[in-house]
Amino acid sequence: MTNDIQHLLKPRYRVIADYPGNDMGPVGTILDRNWTWYKNDDENTGQVICRVSDFPHLFQPLKWWEERKPEDFQKVAYVMEVVGEVLDMGSVHPVNSWRFNLNPMVELDAGRFNPSHFIPCSLSDYEQYKQSH
Repeated sequence: MTNDIQHLLKPRYRVIADYPGNDMGPVGTILDRNWTWYKNDDENTGQVICRVSDFPHLFQPLKWWEERKPEDFQKVAYVMEVVGEVLDMGSVHPVNSWRFNLNPMVELDAGRFNPSHFIPCSLSDYEQYKQSH
Protein backbone atom coordinates (compact mmCIF):
# COMPACT_ATOMS: atom_id res chain seq x y z
CA MET A 1 0.00 0.00 0.00
CA THR A 2 1.46 3.36 -0.97
CA ASN A 3 1.85 6.26 1.45
CA ASP A 4 -0.96 8.15 -0.31
CA ILE A 5 -3.37 5.33 0.39
CA GLN A 6 -2.18 4.85 3.97
CA HIS A 7 -2.74 8.58 4.49
CA LEU A 8 -6.32 8.27 3.19
CA LEU A 9 -7.07 5.42 5.59
CA LYS A 10 -5.69 7.05 8.76
CA PRO A 11 -8.42 7.75 11.33
CA ARG A 12 -9.57 11.39 11.33
CA TYR A 13 -12.02 13.30 13.48
CA ARG A 14 -14.13 16.45 13.21
CA VAL A 15 -14.54 18.77 16.19
CA ILE A 16 -18.34 18.87 16.68
CA ALA A 17 -18.64 20.77 19.96
CA ASP A 18 -16.69 23.33 21.93
CA TYR A 19 -15.50 22.66 25.48
CA PRO A 20 -13.53 24.50 28.19
CA GLY A 21 -9.82 24.56 27.38
CA ASN A 22 -10.39 23.49 23.78
CA ASP A 23 -7.02 23.56 22.04
CA MET A 24 -8.06 21.38 19.09
CA GLY A 25 -9.63 24.18 17.06
CA PRO A 26 -13.07 25.58 16.45
CA VAL A 27 -16.11 23.45 15.70
CA GLY A 28 -15.68 22.01 12.20
CA THR A 29 -11.90 21.55 12.46
CA ILE A 30 -10.68 18.25 10.95
CA LEU A 31 -8.08 16.48 13.09
CA ASP A 32 -5.54 14.41 11.19
CA ARG A 33 -5.30 11.62 13.76
CA ASN A 34 -6.63 10.22 17.04
CA TRP A 35 -4.76 12.73 19.21
CA THR A 36 -3.58 11.47 22.58
CA TRP A 37 -3.10 13.19 25.93
CA TYR A 38 -0.32 11.90 28.16
CA LYS A 39 0.22 12.03 31.93
CA ASN A 40 1.91 15.35 32.80
CA ASP A 41 1.77 16.21 29.07
CA ASP A 42 4.90 14.08 28.64
CA GLU A 43 4.69 11.89 25.56
CA ASN A 44 7.85 10.05 26.67
CA THR A 45 6.14 8.53 29.74
CA GLY A 46 3.91 6.40 27.55
CA GLN A 47 1.15 6.82 30.12
CA VAL A 48 -1.91 7.70 28.04
CA ILE A 49 -4.65 9.59 29.86
CA CYS A 50 -7.14 9.70 27.00
CA ARG A 51 -7.61 9.94 23.25
CA VAL A 52 -9.85 12.03 21.02
CA SER A 53 -11.87 8.87 20.30
CA ASP A 54 -12.80 8.69 24.00
CA PHE A 55 -15.05 11.75 23.52
CA PRO A 56 -17.57 11.00 20.75
CA HIS A 57 -19.76 13.89 21.98
CA LEU A 58 -16.91 16.29 21.07
CA PHE A 59 -15.15 14.56 18.17
CA GLN A 60 -16.91 12.76 15.32
CA PRO A 61 -14.97 9.98 13.59
CA LEU A 62 -14.90 10.52 9.83
CA LYS A 63 -15.19 7.80 7.25
CA TRP A 64 -12.09 7.61 5.08
CA TRP A 65 -13.77 9.42 2.18
CA GLU A 66 -15.46 12.22 4.14
CA GLU A 67 -14.14 15.79 4.01
CA ARG A 68 -11.63 15.08 1.23
CA LYS A 69 -10.65 17.01 -1.88
CA PRO A 70 -11.36 15.32 -5.25
CA GLU A 71 -7.62 15.17 -6.01
CA ASP A 72 -7.06 13.04 -2.87
CA PHE A 73 -8.85 10.05 -4.38
CA GLN A 74 -7.27 7.18 -6.27
CA LYS A 75 -8.24 6.07 -9.77
CA VAL A 76 -8.96 2.51 -8.64
CA ALA A 77 -10.84 1.00 -5.69
CA TYR A 78 -10.74 -2.30 -3.81
CA VAL A 79 -14.10 -3.88 -2.92
CA MET A 80 -14.28 -4.57 0.83
CA GLU A 81 -17.59 -6.44 0.80
CA VAL A 82 -19.90 -8.06 -1.73
CA VAL A 83 -22.12 -5.49 -3.39
CA GLY A 84 -25.28 -7.25 -4.51
CA GLU A 85 -24.52 -9.61 -7.36
CA VAL A 86 -22.49 -6.99 -9.19
CA LEU A 87 -19.14 -6.72 -7.36
CA ASP A 88 -17.18 -9.46 -5.62
CA MET A 89 -15.29 -8.90 -2.39
CA GLY A 90 -11.58 -8.49 -3.11
CA SER A 91 -12.09 -7.31 -6.66
CA VAL A 92 -10.37 -4.14 -7.90
CA HIS A 93 -12.04 -1.69 -10.28
CA PRO A 94 -11.11 1.48 -12.13
CA VAL A 95 -13.07 4.47 -10.81
CA ASN A 96 -14.81 6.78 -13.27
CA SER A 97 -15.55 9.34 -10.56
CA TRP A 98 -15.90 9.89 -6.83
CA ARG A 99 -18.91 12.07 -5.96
CA PHE A 100 -19.47 13.54 -2.53
CA ASN A 101 -22.36 15.97 -2.64
CA LEU A 102 -25.64 15.09 -0.89
CA ASN A 103 -25.42 11.42 -1.87
CA PRO A 104 -21.82 10.13 -1.78
CA MET A 105 -21.02 7.58 -4.48
CA VAL A 106 -18.31 5.86 -6.44
CA GLU A 107 -19.02 5.58 -10.14
CA LEU A 108 -17.63 2.47 -11.85
CA ASP A 109 -18.37 0.88 -15.22
CA ALA A 110 -20.62 -1.57 -13.28
CA GLY A 111 -22.72 1.25 -11.77
CA ARG A 112 -22.84 3.70 -8.87
CA PHE A 113 -22.16 2.54 -5.33
CA ASN A 114 -21.81 3.87 -1.81
CA PRO A 115 -18.12 4.50 -0.98
CA SER A 116 -18.45 2.49 2.26
CA HIS A 117 -18.00 -0.68 0.16
CA PHE A 118 -14.52 0.36 -1.00
CA ILE A 119 -11.05 1.36 0.05
CA PRO A 120 -8.58 3.07 -2.27
CA CYS A 121 -5.80 1.08 -3.89
CA SER A 122 -2.97 1.80 -6.28
CA LEU A 123 -2.71 1.32 -10.03
CA SER A 124 -0.11 -1.39 -9.39
CA ASP A 125 -2.67 -3.23 -7.22
CA TYR A 126 -5.10 -3.02 -10.13
CA GLU A 127 -2.51 -4.36 -12.59
CA GLN A 128 -1.75 -7.29 -10.26
CA TYR A 129 -5.45 -8.01 -9.90
CA LYS A 130 -5.96 -8.00 -13.70
CA GLN A 131 -3.07 -10.42 -14.20
CA SER A 132 -4.42 -12.85 -11.61
CA HIS A 133 -8.04 -12.84 -12.89
